[in-house]
Formats: sequence, C-alpha cells, structure tokens
Amino acid sequence: MNFKSIFAASACCILLLSGCKQQSAQPNTDLTVNLKPEDVNCMAYLVNYDTKEKFDSTIVGNDSVAHFSVFVDQPFIARLLVGDKRRGTFIVEPGTLVRDAEGNISGSKLNDELQALTNRIGELYTIASNDSLPVSVRDSATTVAKTVMENAVARQDIVGSTQLLDFCYEMTATEFDS
Repeated sequence: MNFKSIFAASACCILLLSGCKQQSAQPNTDLTVNLKPEDVNCMAYLVNYDTKEKFDSTIVGNDSVAHFSVFVDQPFIARLLVGDKRRGTFIVEPGTLVRDAEGNISGSKLNDELQALTNRIGELYTIASNDSLPVSVRDSATTVAKTVMENAVARQDIVGSTQLLDFCYEMTATEFDS
C-alpha cells in the first residue's frame, strides 16, 4: 500500500466515525420556556448545574418564549439563565419539556416527580405559615415538610438533589449556617 492509499483510507475512516457521532447526537430533548416580556431579545442559556457548562443558548422570541433542542444522554440538573438572571432549576432529560410562566416544568417523568414533591412541600409550608391555624397544626406541618424533604434527599437521586439545591438557594445566610 502506498502513502496516498493509507491517507485516503484514514480520511474515510475519520469521516465515517464523525458521521456516526453526529447521527447519535441528534436532539432528543425539546424544551419550551415561557418567560417574561422584559426577556424578549435577551440571550437565554441552558446551563449544566454541576459543571457550569453552557449546554445550549437561544434568543428569547417576541412572544417571550425560548426554545432549546438538545441531545441528552443522561438526565442532569440544569439552571436557566436569561441575560444575567436566574430563571429556575430543573432536570433536563429526553422528552418534550415545557416551562410555564410560573416556572413549573412538565413533560418528563423526573420533572413531574420533582414538581409533585415541590408542590407537597409548598403546601405544608403554606399551612405552617398560616397564623390563623393553631400552633400545633403549624408545627406538625413544618415537621412533615422537613421529613418529606429529608426523605427526598436521602434517596440520593437527581430529584432529591434538585429539591435540596432549590431549598438551599431560598435560605438566608443565617438559615443556611444553622
């Protein structure tokens, strides 16, 4: 075999391999994000929470909606940034995900599970902060909310981790240190 043949064969192999990689990297996740009118024409970033890598970006349309279409090989926790503002934390996984104007993500098993957990804890903390209820009821609601959160985190899965990150983010420095 001469040098030209070896070079041509190597080039063909490289092209075939790169073609295979591109084929496996076809988008398998569509994310539609409803944002605020002031976000129109801003750059929106889908950021991997752990690595801080900007996974994808798009410009928010005139309808206050951002669309992402990405390939996800395994679920990961993501943060949505619009300009320099945080617009939520959620799980990116294969499927068709939709974020409503309130920041709730739906359309996938893990996000639906996360949303149910968030709603349950929120309901309990609403009861706990209701001054018209007896102290014993408010204390019980707080205890149950903490137990639900602890159980979610103890599972050591992506749903519990995402809930914990959101919970910690909402804490004051004093609450976090205690």
